[in-house]
This record gives sequence, C-alpha cells and structure tokens, in this order.
Amino acid sequence: MPTDHSPTQNHLLGALPAAEFDRLSPHLELVPMPLGEALYESGGRLQHVYFPTTSIVSLLYVLEDGASAEIAVVGNEGILGISLFMGGETTPSRAVVQSAGYGYRLAAQLLKQEFNRAGPVLRLLLRYTQALITQMAQTAVCNRHHSVEQQLCRWLLLSLDRLSSDSLSMTQELIANMLGVRREGVTEAAGKLQRAGLIRYSRGRIEVLDRPGLEKAVCECNAVVKTEFERLLSDIPRGDGLAGPQALLQIISRHLNLSDGIPRNFQKRERLRLSLAAVLSLLVMTGIWFGFTRSQDTIIALNVPIEYVNRPLSYEILDTSTDEARIQLYGSSALIKSLQPGQVLVRVDLSKAVEGRNVFPITQDNIVLPPGVFLNKVQPSNIDVNLDAPVTKELPVQVDWTGKLADNLNLVKVTVTPETVKVIGGSQVLEHAGTLYTAPVRLDTLAKSGSVTTTLVLTPPSLKLISNSTEKVTVSYVVEERANSDRR
Repeated sequence: MPTDHSPTQNHLLGALPAAEFDRLSPHLELVPMPLGEALYESGGRLQHVYFPTTSIVSLLYVLEDGASAEIAVVGNEGILGISLFMGGETTPSRAVVQSAGYGYRLAAQLLKQEFNRAGPVLRLLLRYTQALITQMAQTAVCNRHHSVEQQLCRWLLLSLDRLSSDSLSMTQELIANMLGVRREGVTEAAGKLQRAGLIRYSRGRIEVLDRPGLEKAVCECNAVVKTEFERLLSDIPRGDGLAGPQALLQIISRHLNLSDGIPRNFQKRERLRLSLAAVLSLLVMTGIWFGFTRSQDTIIALNVPIEYVNRPLSYEILDTSTDEARIQLYGSSALIKSLQPGQVLVRVDLSKAVEGRNVFPITQDNIVLPPGVFLNKVQPSNIDVNLDAPVTKELPVQVDWTGKLADNLNLVKVTVTPETVKVIGGSQVLEHAGTLYTAPVRLDTLAKSGSVTTTLVLTPPSLKLISNSTEKVTVSYVVEERANSDRR
C-alpha cells in the first residue's frame, strides 16, 4: 500500500474545516481501484461512498439488453454515491473504474450522519452535486448531437483534468462501452486524432501529444462542464494539505451566507430550502436528459444483409426467402448522419431450427443498433430459412463447351482429370444433382490438340468439395482436320 497518499488529495476532503475533517478522517479507508472494477451496480444498495484521489470512475447507465453509456466521470474533484445524501439508498447507475489508482472510502452511515448535521459538509456536497448534474446534462447533449470523434475528445479532456499526467491506460473496447458506441467507431476516431498528431495510441495506452489541438477539436460541451465546475468549486483548495481553519470557515460561511447573530432556526430553514432546490435541479436535469434524447428525430432507411448465427452443424442452409432486410431507423440528425457500415446488424439465430422450412420473425431482438438510434420499421417481418441435412455424393465432371469449333476441325476425344469429384451438400439438393460442370471452355480457341486447366462451378453455391479436393480440373482434347468430303 502506498505511503504518499493523503485524503486531502481529494478536493472535497481537502476543503473540509478541521472539525469536520477530524471527525471523518479516522474512518477513511485507503483502497486500490483497479481498472474495470465495479464499485456500484445499478440498483445495488450503497454501503460506502468513495473519494477518488488518483483514480477516475465512470458512471454508466445500463439498459435492459446490457448496453451502457457513460453519463458522468468522477475523479479527485468529487465523490461517488450522491444518491445516499440525496435521499436514496440505491443508485440507478453503475460505477466502473476507467483509470486505475487509489481512493478513500467511507461507511455510508457516517457520511449521512455528517450530512444531517446541516453544517459545511451539506453545502459543499450540494454544490458538487449541482456541478455533477451539469456534467450529466451536457453529456446527454453531446451523445445526442456530436460525432464520435468530438465525444472522444471531450472524454479524453475530462479524464486528463482529473489526472496528474498526459497519458492514461484504456482499451478501445472500454472507451466504446463508456461512450455507448461501437468499437469500430472509437478505432476510426482515435485513428483520426493520431494522424492529426493530437494523441498517440498503442497497446491500450493513450498519450495526449497536443492538448491545445485537442481542445480545438472538441465540441463546446467540455468548456460548459469545466466552467460550471470552476464556478461552483473554484475556492476549494487543490493542494495536498489542508487550508487554514479560519480560511475554510470564511469560505463556507460566505457560501452559506452565515454570520454571527443569525438564529439557528433560520439557518436550518435555509439549508432545507437549498436541499429542496438541489432535488428540483436533479429532476429538471433528468427531464432535459430525456428531452434531448427524444427530440429532433431524423428517419433513415437502410438495406442490411442478414447474418445467420448458431447454425446447427448437422444442417446446411438450402435457401432463404431474402438475403437482406429493409430497416427504417430514427434518431438525432447527428447520430443518423454518422452511422457507419457495420453499426447496424440483423442477426437470425438458427440454434433452434429444424430440417426443412423454418420461419423466423425479424424484430428488435434480431437487430443490433448503436445507442441513441431506434427501430421504426423492418421489412420483411418474417424470413423463411430452409435447412437440409448434409450428405456426400460423387458426381461426374463434364466440360461446359461454348462457341463453335472451326469448320475444318473435328473434336475426336476429350478427357477430364479428375473424371469425378466428391461434394458435400444438402440431401434434397444432391438428390437431383447428376453432373458438375466446369467453367466455360471456348471451342473457337482450339486449333490443335492440347489441354487446358479450368475450374469447377459448384451450383448451387451451398455445395462444397470434400477436404483435400481442388476446384481445378484438366481438360485434355484431341482435334483432327476434317476430310474434304466431310466439309461439303
């Protein structure tokens, strides 16, 4: 366990007056926060609150299908577990460590006791909560209206503001989960930033090379969040040591509008008013979040190839009623315009299919969509898939002659090597198959005896050659000149 850590590396703990800090510090436990660890699960009861010092934690909203998107990040400026002192015992979000480090945890009951004293801790936490709500609302706007590249820039700057270095360890897959986009989108966005000389990405480590350039490339959301945090928390000490007790008391008194001689009952009423205002702000920001995620929709129609998965090994696909589906989607204009090939997938699960004709519905469950994009309509609503049990059959090979032999020549002998081949295919297909043909061989190119190498044409394409077989065949032929009497 490192010895150079101090609770005051967390800005909230570092801003506490001496009396409050002394009450809490004996109960603060330094804990490691490894990359990817879940501190809270959605709906879980809060047993502790966390004050990160050298780590960064992402708050994720998790959907029923397991998809997630980041709604806020918390580092050494804040606290994890605001639901506890906002009146709840659980949280709807999931807290996952996005940058490994350390932090301090405190039993939930101890923080509630200190919050209920209606002292400086209350006001400090409410100010932080207001700043966090701003970050959540702006994240909703950014995810809705800005490109993946701009979102990645915002995410990098938010993370670096909470670290002491210009690099962080993070895989593209984890970034994609944070942003709620496909990994391919993050790969493309990171590639653009790297080619522009703004970052260097290698083996799960991102290093920012040109922060001013990154700040120019980012959307306005980063500045909005940063300005609000500075406005609300600018007078919180940022050093490793505690500020003087008198200075801290002046800060807290100024923000609480306290002075000697004000009745205690009046102070309590003011604190109750501030608490109610914070709750109302949370409700308003939640409304803004859903408002932005449901407004200004754009509709688009795409033809998407159908992917068949989990096909039983004992069956082959004989034929299907269609090879693609017409998908009508809606979402924000920015998200719809930024859709990339491969972000929309249609998958049909064949794990429960039987031999013969199968009918599968195409619904939301079959369609993979990026976050913020929604299904409006799909055609067809059902697809027929005909499965057949594979068998092996030996078929003769015949040359597919085309064109016309010269008038003065006769084709007197043809030999095909190999004469037969073994194929694997559906029993219904091979039951009616009697011959395999080569690719077309032109007669008008034959001037004398010789040979030509060509390929087999497997029809239908579901037929496969057995292992160790080749599609190449050799056609040997003998041609002779016609007698004069034959030409008449």
